[in-house]
Amino acid sequence: MQQTSIDYSPIIVLVIFIFLIRFALKASSRKLRNSTSSRVTQYQKIEELFSPAERSFLGVLEQALNVKYKVFGKVRLGDIIEPKRKLSRSHFYSSLNRINKKHVDFVICQKDDLKIIGIVELDDKSHNRSDRKKRDEFVDKVLSEVGIPILHFPVERSYKVSEVRSLLVSAFSILGDEDTQDAREEHCFDILAEKDQAATAGWNLGNIENLPVERKRGTEEECPDCGSVMRARKVSKGPHQGKLFFVCIDYPKCKTVKRVAQEIA
Repeated sequence: MQQTSIDYSPIIVLVIFIFLIRFALKASSRKLRNSTSSRVTQYQKIEELFSPAERSFLGVLEQALNVKYKVFGKVRLGDIIEPKRKLSRSHFYSSLNRINKKHVDFVICQKDDLKIIGIVELDDKSHNRSDRKKRDEFVDKVLSEVGIPILHFPVERSYKVSEVRSLLVSAFSILGDEDTQDAREEHCFDILAEKDQAATAGWNLGNIENLPVERKRGTEEECPDCGSVMRARKVSKGPHQGKLFFVCIDYPKCKTVKRVAQEIA
């Protein structure tokens, strides 16, 4: 009986082939990791979150807003709105892609619950380009559809806080009632009383004693330094408790304070 010999050559070739494939995949994976690692070094830090114009305008916004509100900057549009869930899968991701890489300059929220009140955009000359105009039209349209008001400000050399506040009141229906404004001013004087104990940046409330007493016919006037409103108030606590002053409602950003005759109280 003749014995049949088995040819193992195809099996050996297959094993060698599989080994070579695994070796090639490992080498490719290692190369990809090294390439990804090298790409990280191609990035560099951006020194400042805001441009000088944005940083300046942020300060104006913070002065113009009531203490019950908070400003956030450089917020992704995708953190403010999202596609409706009832959309088809393709339409959902198409809508998501349209907002994913866009951001807005400033978002104004209520301080207690961070509910979004409105959006503020600071428009420089780049917004005159056709692509930027299309972008602005799209952002304005979708925000209007979801009920979020947006207010555009052109870049200026300087801003009057009172004018910015007036536009915010009109656009977002905030700072409108007198009780809220009074609460801001009372908060301002509480801070004044606390700061009276020690100098801050070379200034404290005690220095007001060195200024002449001014007689006022009204109970408010325009601040000569920042253009906001100065109002007559009595300090509620501290060494100057009961004394009457004209103080800028944007304290401590604006530290303009005047001594006022008690007769107008």
